[in-house]
Amino acid sequence: ADASRGGKAGDWGGKLSKLLAFDFSTDRGRTAARKNAYALLAKHEHALACACFLLAEPPYARDAALVAVDKMRNPDLAFALARLVDARDVSARPGDDGGDGDALVAGPRAGR
Repeated sequence: ADASRGGKAGDWGGKLSKLLAFDFSTDRGRTAARKNAYALLAKHEHALACACFLLAEPPYARDAALVAVDKMRNPDLAFALARLVDARDVSARPGDDGGDGDALVAGPRAGR
């Protein structure tokens, strides 16, 4: 299985550990995640490409979802990726629900 990824079994593990050593919140790390995702797309490793797009901080969720739909023919995965990233964005901004702040806590009767 590792031979299909361009080398010996140990070679793949070394490349993966080097990739995961990046700080994906920096410009260099985000660029590395994106370049690796495109390299994996060229090798028809679509699932791994999606994962690389999602390593970046913030993730390239749109690119990952497009790969899921266009290359993997899996709209359910694309929807799940969009939901996960959306939930992550909401949890990163507590209290920023676009309203008066009571909608998530009290439901539709808030402010009555």
